[in-house]
Amino acid sequence: LPLVRENGGLVMVPFHPPFLCGDSVLAVVEHISFLARHLGIRHVGLGSDYDGIPKGVRGLHTGVDAYPVLVDALLERFSPSDVALVIGGNFL
Repeated sequence: LPLVRENGGLVMVPFHPPFLCGDSVLAVVEHISFLARHLGIRHVGLGSDYDGIPKGVRGLHTGVDAYPVLVDALLERFSPSDVALVIGGNFL
């Protein structure tokens, strides 16, 4: 992971429960928080992979229409500008 940061890379967080520590929006937020602590917020993004997983986490399984739930949960831990980076700003 340190090389991701050093090279300006981005880690995309999946919504696939086996890759997370749980099956909830909170599990996604925890994963994002972990990566932000170790890499910096500018190296974290969303990689929902809706077209490549059989089932997503509860609360986000319907698709991008559920993103407001995730954004609200992220805003409990991160500033609005940091959330903007995670939900797309870092990718652009």
